[in-house]
Amino acid sequence: MNHTEFVPQSNRTCSKLALGVVTVIFFLTNCSNDNQTIVPKTIDPSASQEITSAVPEPIAIASPLLKEVDTDPSGASFPKTDLASGRLGSTTDFVDFANEQGLSLIPDKAINQFATSPFYMHPVGNAWVHVEENSGGDYFPKFISKRGFYHLPYQNFTPCYPGDGTTGKPSGKNCVPILNPEKENRTLYTHDGKQWIKVYANDHNTSKRVFDLLSINVLNGPIQLVYKKENGGWFHLASLSNGKKNISAHTTGITEVLISSAQGTSGIQIDNLEIRMPSN
Repeated sequence: MNHTEFVPQSNRTCSKLALGVVTVIFFLTNCSNDNQTIVPKTIDPSASQEITSAVPEPIAIASPLLKEVDTDPSGASFPKTDLASGRLGSTTDFVDFANEQGLSLIPDKAINQFATSPFYMHPVGNAWVHVEENSGGDYFPKFISKRGFYHLPYQNFTPCYPGDGTTGKPSGKNCVPILNPEKENRTLYTHDGKQWIKVYANDHNTSKRVFDLLSINVLNGPIQLVYKKENGGWFHLASLSNGKKNISAHTTGITEVLISSAQGTSGIQIDNLEIRMPSN
């Protein structure tokens, strides 16, 4: 593989995104509760599950990090429920943005479809998989975004707004309260095409768990992946189009994944990150 410095692509038109994709529109003027109106894409749970076209070969790249920092996991936020322990072998699960514990940790349980710090986390085996905005200061600026949130739109319905500042769920001709937002299926949608999402895993003793990212369901792409191998090498998958992508030939034995738009022109939507977590 050739070793190159990776520069995100941002000067392309967004017309390619319209092919075979239902447009998802966000009407946001700011992050206040009074102006949070999202029209998410309603997803058929059976849609986009078949593995589609071939994945491009990754390219070795220079590290996006200014410096390596090993975070102390003792200060991390975790749900109250203990992690699985004493497991033999590995565990495979889908990070589907619908875990009740993970949603409960987000302020207001993301009832308004906004995920803010500590963002979403999902238990896989004896580790927590974190999915957060990459806003830290240890990366080169082109890999950082500071929106302060991303979207977790409801998967199976478009919310309604009764006019009292709350977010509701359609029921016939009525708009009823969402009583348990942590029980509703979600997907992840970035705020715009410049936002970077970081995926990593840890537990109460280890800040950087090694894991395998076997597949990812791209609902609105194309997306790009930048990931780090356990041996410290960084690689770039330049463009993954819509559909479930089997990337297991490349993204095993990794400690981190950065995800963003491959075109930089509009937000991306993803779901069902299939992760295999070895026992530590």
